Amino acid sequence: MKNRLLRFSVFALLITLSGCASNAQNFAPAAPDSPWVPRGDENTTLWSMATTPAPVPTHTGFAIPADPSLAVLPAVPEFDANLRYSLPQLIDIAQQNNS
Repeated sequence: MKNRLLRFSVFALLITLSGCASNAQNFAPAAPDSPWVPRGDENTTLWSMATTPAPVPTHTGFAIPADPSLAVLPAVPEFDANLRYSLPQLIDIAQQNNS
């Protein structure tokens, strides 16, 4: 009787936990060599009820497109190497030079 109760408890636990399984296939890309492309309905409560199919990526690989504007470094703030700055002065310099 004890063995039967244990089996039933394990079975009930497995059935309960299977309802909590995530829809991992919705987070997977269409192919292993292509990146995942969001569908736009990621905030839906139940992904299994989402009706739109996953879009096919238009590019291959995981390369990030080049953006030449990111290569431009901002100007370095001017410091007096012989001056000892206090903490409020350093904070002021940081806030003025970081937008």
